[in-house]
Amino acid sequence: MANSAYTASTGYASPARDGRSTPTPTPGPAQRAERDVFQSSSAPSPPPVPPPPARPPSSTSSTQSTDTRHTTTPRKRFVVKAGRPASPRTPISSPARREARRTRERPPPRAERPGLSTTLEFVLAPLRLLLAPLQAVLGPVLWHLVNLFILVTLAAGLLYLVVSYVRNVLFSIFGTGDTSLPTTVAILPLRLIATPACLLTNVLCPLSLLSTGITPNATAKPFWRLFSQPMEVDVAAVSRELSKEVRNAKDIFDSLQALGDGRMTEGLGHVKIHELGIAIQTGSTLSDRLIIGQELIDLADLASEITDEVVMINTMSVSIFSWLFWEFSHLTQLLSLPPKDRPSPAVLASRLDSLINRLDKDLDRLFMKVAGAIPIASQGTEMGWQLLHHLSGIKSDLTAERDRYPGWQKALDVSRHFFTGGDPSKLTRISRDLELTRTTISGIDETRSGLERVRIDLIAFRDQVRAFSGSVMGLHLGASESIGLGPEQEMLILNGVVGELGVAVGRAKRRPADRELGIDAAKE
Repeated sequence: MANSAYTASTGYASPARDGRSTPTPTPGPAQRAERDVFQSSSAPSPPPVPPPPARPPSSTSSTQSTDTRHTTTPRKRFVVKAGRPASPRTPISSPARREARRTRERPPPRAERPGLSTTLEFVLAPLRLLLAPLQAVLGPVLWHLVNLFILVTLAAGLLYLVVSYVRNVLFSIFGTGDTSLPTTVAILPLRLIATPACLLTNVLCPLSLLSTGITPNATAKPFWRLFSQPMEVDVAAVSRELSKEVRNAKDIFDSLQALGDGRMTEGLGHVKIHELGIAIQTGSTLSDRLIIGQELIDLADLASEITDEVVMINTMSVSIFSWLFWEFSHLTQLLSLPPKDRPSPAVLASRLDSLINRLDKDLDRLFMKVAGAIPIASQGTEMGWQLLHHLSGIKSDLTAERDRYPGWQKALDVSRHFFTGGDPSKLTRISRDLELTRTTISGIDETRSGLERVRIDLIAFRDQVRAFSGSVMGLHLGASESIGLGPEQEMLILNGVVGELGVAVGRAKRRPADRELGIDAAKE
């Protein structure tokens, strides 16, 4: 009963051990204050427990003794918010003691080295500060701009493919293909990317929007070269490079003029082939004379078209290289002036840029013209070989038929034709036509090979021009050269090469007049 009364009054149950109750140690003042603070801070106070009912007096002597634990004064009920009751052997410590013990048991923090990400964050902090206002402004529409840029890039690539296809179609139909405006629109996204790339990294500067927008015939520069002093030009190095380029130009000019001589144009014989086709259709006794005659007429038309293309290429090459000769002559005069009278490096560089840019555009036009003539020559060559194979088969059949006659019959036929005359035999006509066709086919194939060789030379020369445009500007005036000649010797060489180019251009201009007057160009 004492234990039940204690449980009812305090809320704690005395654990039983060996059938006996072990009294719970009474908490001291410090523990009771700590529990009061914990109770007031964790949960509201429970309602007061009413006192137990008074027991009737007992007659036993044990009930007459006074029990100080059972009084009518209500006691506070303490609720411990723990998963399990504290062991009676473990003393309850204060929070200050627990924090001190935890501090003593905690190991000291280990010094950590900064990683790569930390270093990058530290280095890129100024960039983040610069981009913070831009990010705040473009934050809502940034991804829309990225998606729009991707769509524009894809559309530009598709437009570039369409422009290439249309250009080929125009070349095959009309012999020309002016698609400069769609091409400019197609490469606009690439130029938008090249503008900041050139400004920050000196990459893709020729494609930058600043290359032609601010100053005519000027190339964009990175930001660290905008305020640098202009470099002077090394006359010897520039003259040496110009000598190489003019030699290449003269070689290409000679290869182009080889297309316009008597072997190439007049040797095609398209008029004779056309007459031969009409003669076979009207006067031949062959069973398939109409088919053979039409094939010869088509071959003559292709030979005539190839001749017209070669004449146009010769005319364009004379115009381009005549202008090139005068430009190089004027540039040679500028470089030959004394240092005090020589133009400034900026003026000389601008003049050289203008020369290179126009030469590059003219070579592109000449290249497209040559590339458009090559398929025509290839088609004529293929048709000529097919016709040659057909006529060769007919010739073999007629030769076998003739060989079946005795030898004296052949001699008799030859003698009869010698004394009496008359029309030649069928075998003689076919052999004559076959020889003329073989000669025409050989001329067409030679023209095709010449056009292919010129196309390759033009590609190489155009690449050399582009490389030359970027390499000349970085040279200093009077730089020490371990290999090479001085400025005076280089200028003499340049004058000689430009003079040879002028003689070649003048010979090409005089060639039509010389032919009309009956003058052989090889005897000049």
